[in-house]
Amino acid sequence: MTTVDRLQLLRQDLAQVYRPQREWIEGRGLWTVVSHFLCGIGAGAWLLSALFEVPLGLWLGIVCVGVCSGLAHLAFLGPAR
Repeated sequence: MTTVDRLQLLRQDLAQVYRPQREWIEGRGLWTVVSHFLCGIGAGAWLLSALFEVPLGLWLGIVCVGVCSGLAHLAFLGPAR
């Protein structure tokens, strides 16, 4: 078996095992990215606000994580297109 044959066999095996997920192909995976981004932004805002004692920042961080990120997660779980 030559090297080219081995590579072809490896490509076929990988094509059967590693298939792209349907959510990412249909574009709904973007909501997961947005929700994780909002979680990070909200957690960072809350942490810095707690460090520098900014009460408004604490509330904004909690709202960003709890509401905005939660809604983005729910949008990802919503009805299929």
